[in-house]
Amino acid sequence: VLDDDIIQFTIALENGGLPSIDDAVSSPPKPSHCLSADFGALLQNSWHSDVTLFVAEASFPVHKLVLAARSKVFCAMFESGMKEAQTNVVEIEGIDASVLKEAIHWMYTDETKNMESLGEEILQFADRYDIPGLQKHCECYLCETLSIENVCDRLMLSKNCSSAELRATCVKFVTNNLKRVETTPSFGK
Repeated sequence: VLDDDIIQFTIALENGGLPSIDDAVSSPPKPSHCLSADFGALLQNSWHSDVTLFVAEASFPVHKLVLAARSKVFCAMFESGMKEAQTNVVEIEGIDASVLKEAIHWMYTDETKNMESLGEEILQFADRYDIPGLQKHCECYLCETLSIENVCDRLMLSKNCSSAELRATCVKFVTNNLKRVETTPSFGK
């Protein structure tokens, strides 16, 4: 009914009572593809890869554009006249293939799967290759999983990786748990 610029609606509910959850307007369905899934597929299938990362026991065909967008070190490497920019081959030393695989996966998808076993090593890689988002991701995980047994090692890691947030969290944790932390083998290293 329209009267003096007022519209009235009458809603009849099937159950004759109050609206139910089913009566609420639902959010639109998620698209079948999202950017991280599409980039994950790009990585998995090596479509149009233009550079290969090598570690002692494995090789990973990847895309310069993705690496350069995520890492200041890779960006500088590919924009310069360095050997890697010419040969499209980057040899990564001092890192395990599983760590590199996990870091590459994060650069494409913003996701990691093995933080429990590789988080500290991934943080070191992120620091070495100046990947701020991955470094932050690792710091958050490592801060959330601090324990009496690992806090001293993570405090040293925070110093080596210039990780201020991890360092501050470790210091606070040690301060709050000093008596227990003092009894661990890694205390005083």
